[in-house]
Amino acid sequence: MASAFEIRKHLERLLARETSLDDFEEWFGPYSWNIHKSGDSEAQRLAYAIEHQLSLFDEDSEDLRRALLAVLESAKIEATSPPA
Repeated sequence: MASAFEIRKHLERLLARETSLDDFEEWFGPYSWNIHKSGDSEAQRLAYAIEHQLSLFDEDSEDLRRALLAVLESAKIEATSPPA
């Protein structure tokens, strides 16, 4: 089952250059394919934000990494915020 924690972990590895963008996308595609069925709204929002950023760039670049870092930071803030 898809989880925000698992997505953040893999995204952190990508941003730390411990894995390539190709490897991340190879994992992320199947992992997020039916994320809407997971029932985890945090994982859904995170996956959709990552998918959006990936769709804006043709290849790995510093601009893509900055955009993904912003997604990750936003997700970490959301994960530590008290429920509304």
